[in-house]
Amino acid sequence: MEHDTDTGSGTPAGNTARGCIIILGSPNDNEGNLSPIAESRLTRGAGELNRHPGFRILLTGGFGKHFNETNQPHWKYARDFLLRERSVPEEAFLPEAAESGNTVEDLEISRPLILKYGIRNIIIVTSEFHVPRARYIAEKVFADSGVTLDFSGASDAELDENLLRSLREHETQAIEYLKKNYRVTPA
Repeated sequence: MEHDTDTGSGTPAGNTARGCIIILGSPNDNEGNLSPIAESRLTRGAGELNRHPGFRILLTGGFGKHFNETNQPHWKYARDFLLRERSVPEEAFLPEAAESGNTVEDLEISRPLILKYGIRNIIIVTSEFHVPRARYIAEKVFADSGVTLDFSGASDAELDENLLRSLREHETQAIEYLKKNYRVTPA
């Protein structure tokens, strides 16, 4: 990994990128095995990297009762999967990750990293069912930043119908909660 050496241009040396693919975290089990949802997001992110040469990947996910109770942050399992299973090269990753506990933290922690590297184009990769909430949060977090946002949803087609219905209901409730209560935490 490269060191954060200031070049005087406002971006760390050797870390310029045409854009960034932020892959939002999803559960892994107590042995670090990624859930099918996590794998689908990562596979989608690898596909976006193939379509956008020169972009870098920023992984998210730390620890949380609902998604990772191991002694290693979720983003490390995600990185290992991309390196091993999707042949993503080491240099495709930003040197840091967003060690976060939820979607709000994913994006709030990502913002200063994106700005640090002078990145102006972002593709946020998540699941199709999760895109509306990710979009709602990202548009608030990156407002007035000069960053262009795009969203890429990993297919929900393989999910059990009842699980997908439950996930969509949760997302609807979460968005309503955010609309009433969410204020961006200043960076």
